[in-house]
Amino acid sequence: MTFFLALIAATSSSTGAALAFTGLKPLAILMPGAGGPVSSDFVMRNRNLFRQAGFDTKVITIPRAAANAANSHSDRRKVFLIGVDRGANQVAAALALGAQVDAAVMLSGDYGEAMQTLMSPALLPDTLVVHHRGDRCGQTPAAQASAFAAWSRGKAKLVWMSMSGMPDRNPCGPFGAHGFYFNDAEPVSAVIRFLRAQ
Repeated sequence: MTFFLALIAATSSSTGAALAFTGLKPLAILMPGAGGPVSSDFVMRNRNLFRQAGFDTKVITIPRAAANAANSHSDRRKVFLIGVDRGANQVAAALALGAQVDAAVMLSGDYGEAMQTLMSPALLPDTLVVHHRGDRCGQTPAAQASAFAAWSRGKAKLVWMSMSGMPDRNPCGPFGAHGFYFNDAEPVSAVIRFLRAQ
């Protein structure tokens, strides 16, 4: 709790720069994983922290709807896409559908599928990739995160996580390395720092 209070205090000092865009708070469009917008999902369980750090948030599970929402706001304020697990690939799909955003964040994604969806790194905005080195989900191997960063031609910044925790019987679920063992301080901090720099 102490960490998160310090994080919010640190990021609030830079809120003025973000709000200078039009006077509106930046919008973070959150795209949860395959389980949907449930409380255990990374973007859902940290939604209030993004709000407290100065972002408006909107949860969207359909790429076309995310692209439409992004484009309806992009002329008035900064807009970001943040997706975890299946949501990371929905971020890629929204970008392929023409979503105009200031930056994107992909966490624990299937980056092989993302590359196939995007077809070209030209469609990527500045992008943060957050992945756990010990991710055991067969659909999201750590090697794909490195391949995606190389494929992006400098548009994607890769940040590795290595926190430890109890193994989960479901390697693709939110409780193991794939979901950062519910040890969210480091990935949340990385995401907010990245968005604040945009």
